[in-house]
Amino acid sequence: MANKFKDHVVWITGASSGIGAALAAEFIKEGAIVALSARRENRLYSLSEKLGPQAHVFTLDVQNKAAVDQVAHRIAEKLGKIDAVVANAGYSTVGSLESLSEEVWRQQFDTNVFGVVWTLQAALPYLRQTQGRIGIVSSVVGKIALANNAAYSASKFALTAIANALYQELYSSGISVTNIAPGWVDSEIWQVNNLGQPRENRMDINTFGLRWPSDKAARVMLNALYLRKREEIVTGHGKLVAFLGTHCAPVTYWSLAKASKAAGMSPQA
Repeated sequence: MANKFKDHVVWITGASSGIGAALAAEFIKEGAIVALSARRENRLYSLSEKLGPQAHVFTLDVQNKAAVDQVAHRIAEKLGKIDAVVANAGYSTVGSLESLSEEVWRQQFDTNVFGVVWTLQAALPYLRQTQGRIGIVSSVVGKIALANNAAYSASKFALTAIANALYQELYSSGISVTNIAPGWVDSEIWQVNNLGQPRENRMDINTFGLRWPSDKAARVMLNALYLRKREEIVTGHGKLVAFLGTHCAPVTYWSLAKASKAAGMSPQA
């Protein structure tokens, strides 16, 4: 067993499936003690049984700031400290800007943005004691916005901004901040509706064979956190898309708009 995170206490939100669950497994392989947080308690306990005694369950809805504060305190009290936090909880909405209701917009930001902010605020007092690590799981759509993805893209752009600002704020503290921006990775992000509830019918998105397994992505993310990188864009196609959105924005957005028009996308899609 490797020991990059031996005896480190790592708190992961959104840990019940996908990237969060894969990260938990990888951290445990590296000797960490993992605090698993998500809303679905039964999934967390199933995962903790699979991962063994180094995994501990702390059920949590990150939209509830008071609950987030309480869980951070409980983790530090039960496990002795917090060495790293990975703010991973989130989901994706689909639909044009004008078609999404106020409730959908607010739910998207309450989970993807404010849930991350509450998690970081709750963890920071403990991370200052350990000069720990922060991982913020944003997305490549935090680098390039896509049609019919305005709410989700906006939430991930916000996380990129938060990560960049927090990196500067904590630069002299000994706490590292890593913005983790995955491309297409195996997860259940498309298996919830626009209010973050499970879909009755599975939604499968065509990723043209580019989708990475979650364990492969998790290993890259863990290494970025270990090295205290400022940013890690995960997947080769993710790096390309982020480059185009950042450095070739005029032609990239023009091309995407033309493609949407050619595909006959309705403004109400």
